[in-house]
Amino acid sequence: MRISRRNLSLLVESLLTEGMSYSEVEKGAVKKILKMYRSFIWKCFHEPLEAAGTLDNMRPEPIDALRSFLISKHDFDISKDMEAAYTNPTVKEALQKLALLFISNIPDIVESDRLTPRDLIGRGEDERIRDVNRGKVLSWALKTAKQDMTNNTAMSLYDDYMNAPIGDWSQLKVITSPITWRIFVILDSMSRSILHASRYKRNLPRKISDIRMLRRMDNWTNDVELFFQYRHLLPDNAQEIADYRGHVEISQAISEIRNAIDREKEGNESEISLTIRQKESRAAKAGLNFYRGSLYANNPPGSAYLKTRNPNTGYYTKPDASGVVVANILNREAAKLVGSNRPAPRGEDEGESWPSKEPCDWCTAGNTEYDYYGQYAERGDLFYVEVGGKRYQVHFATGQFMDVTDNELHGEEFKKVLDVLFDALAQEFGGFNEMNDEGAYTAALKIAEKYSGSDTALDAVGLLGAPQY
Repeated sequence: MRISRRNLSLLVESLLTEGMSYSEVEKGAVKKILKMYRSFIWKCFHEPLEAAGTLDNMRPEPIDALRSFLISKHDFDISKDMEAAYTNPTVKEALQKLALLFISNIPDIVESDRLTPRDLIGRGEDERIRDVNRGKVLSWALKTAKQDMTNNTAMSLYDDYMNAPIGDWSQLKVITSPITWRIFVILDSMSRSILHASRYKRNLPRKISDIRMLRRMDNWTNDVELFFQYRHLLPDNAQEIADYRGHVEISQAISEIRNAIDREKEGNESEISLTIRQKESRAAKAGLNFYRGSLYANNPPGSAYLKTRNPNTGYYTKPDASGVVVANILNREAAKLVGSNRPAPRGEDEGESWPSKEPCDWCTAGNTEYDYYGQYAERGDLFYVEVGGKRYQVHFATGQFMDVTDNELHGEEFKKVLDVLFDALAQEFGGFNEMNDEGAYTAALKIAEKYSGSDTALDAVGLLGAPQY
């Protein structure tokens, strides 16, 4: 079998990066991403020539922005003569400045826990292996992004980016890598700035230009975390991320072993002795410090505490009159209790009326050998929040505000959860009644001091003065 030069190059690159730590792979990431960017710009200039010789048939916004800039600043229209434009000194200088602007944004592409999650430890692995696993993910994302740029036209890549709904990777047709999408997010943001400075008049299509929207498309990382935690459940030839051509294949693989994950996570209750269950239940009960709500425990007085689900929610908690639960999670057993999967209800005639089956993807609740709860607890407090029948987990120290699918909160839902949590925590300090001269609540400052890393969250809901964005 013959191997093309390009595929051989990719194979050699994969072998060289195998076993490298995240920081080692990251060192070469800037150069590789810059090559992808230049490849895309080159495609934008050259591929239209093969069609109709004009930008009117394909207007990726980076080129639109450059065209507008050159017209306004140099009275030069690149659409009149594409070949001359690419070799024109003025255009080349503008391209170089655009490349420098892109380079300054590359850290936003690479340095993100949502691009390469930190919780990448599988069965039999430990902290020493985590960075190697993260390196594998970054190497895979770079390799697949390079394939995206090589195998597709600028038009197909841009159309794929434009037409895919936020957060639904399964709808992408040609983009296989999260880095490819991130490149377009940065280009979009850069282009809008240039167009605005050039006072461009054409109505622009609505796109994902706000950098705060970047994480909305990153729910694929949840599948990556689950992949490493449970890849021992996959076939032997599908346990390395390099075995997958794109994010969609990873998502499909996780979907296919969901039932096996649920069985392993919950454990076989029939094989757990009553003594062990009672011991774990007592530990879980002691490991939850409730600010609002409580555990749901419908047991005879004096009996050993056993886990009992709330018939209205399917969780092990009992909300207060406002439908709210807020608790500090103090041990691993408690994390597993509040983060357990909710089974499908057997039927209202049996007293179960919660909506449906609901997996919970928090690694801290997983039945894995590695103590993810301990990893987080070492850095700061972990909180459980339940509002209106939905549950969330918050860890200020790492800036994680997660829904039940382990995806980050945004918008009104983000604000609602933080408002509930901070109102509960503030009671320890007398509530939000006093403010300093800068408009910051005294209780908020004390919360920030006690729970390191919460300043940004407090500021986001206006508790440290006027919100800063």
